[in-house]
Amino acid sequence: IWNETVPETTRAQVETTEAVVTTEAATVPETEPTTAETIPETEPTTAETIPETEPTTAETVPETEPTVPETIPETEPTQPETTEEPTTEEEPTEEPTTEVLSCKVTGNHSFVLSSEKAATCAAEGQKVYVCPECGTLKKETISKLPHKMEWKTADVATCVAEGREEYVCSVCGLVQNSRTLPVLSHDFNLIKKEASTCVVAGKNIYVCSVCGTTKAESLPLNNHKYAWVVITEPTCNSEGRRDYTCTVCGKTTNSATIDKVPHSYTVFINRTEATCTEAGEMVYRCKDCEAIKKTVSPALGHYYINHICQRCGEVEDWGIHLPDDD
Repeated sequence: IWNETVPETTRAQVETTEAVVTTEAATVPETEPTTAETIPETEPTTAETIPETEPTTAETVPETEPTVPETIPETEPTQPETTEEPTTEEEPTEEPTTEVLSCKVTGNHSFVLSSEKAATCAAEGQKVYVCPECGTLKKETISKLPHKMEWKTADVATCVAEGREEYVCSVCGLVQNSRTLPVLSHDFNLIKKEASTCVVAGKNIYVCSVCGTTKAESLPLNNHKYAWVVITEPTCNSEGRRDYTCTVCGKTTNSATIDKVPHSYTVFINRTEATCTEAGEMVYRCKDCEAIKKTVSPALGHYYINHICQRCGEVEDWGIHLPDDD
């Protein structure tokens, strides 16, 4: 790249096609430069490449045949993939090497930045400098930037399939590692409930709102509801029976007898009135059976007034007995 402000006569003095210096070039001590050979004007030649151990200055070429300096293309190295996570340390930036060739016009180059290609995490960058006096180019390599790695979800995990995350560079997309995401839990919602009894377990039925998977959850049995239930009613002649039974399922765990009920003597049959000397009697029959009950009332005894019983007319015996006429 030529700076338009540099005169063509100055550019022609030095051919810089192979005098380009990159950061990879080795630094050559300035104490042992060699003098450029003089070339006849009738047979111009290009500058020869001198080994790094014995650098020489570019040869002078005729003014009538100026040569434009060629830029040596720089190949971008590929970045091998690795399964290991990168370290967080940044790669050091290489310092440009010192230009060892002297300027043919002023003796010392006065390089100015001509173009710049920014470095990325996938490719090195480059700065190109040009000497406005003689047109010599100098390249400076910019080291690659570190990758900006982060974990990103590649496949979302669901309740039926695992997911996957990748350790990927957010700039260039380089994937260095991956890991599996566990299967998520189902999102179950209750859709039906069957109540339990004391003999049959109930259940709750759920369905996943994401994948439609169903599941049933058993419910515990209910407790029995026991109560005493009379099986046979007692009477005045026989005992009854009762069972300790569940009112839901009919299960019986115990039984007990019921005592006889007392007779109910409510049916009147006969009555004999008591007298002064004889007891009275009331006769009743049980309303539920043929049992008879008699109620005896004591004799009333004489009721004397003036020594005569007012009920039966008997004369009271005073205990005095007159002698017989005989």
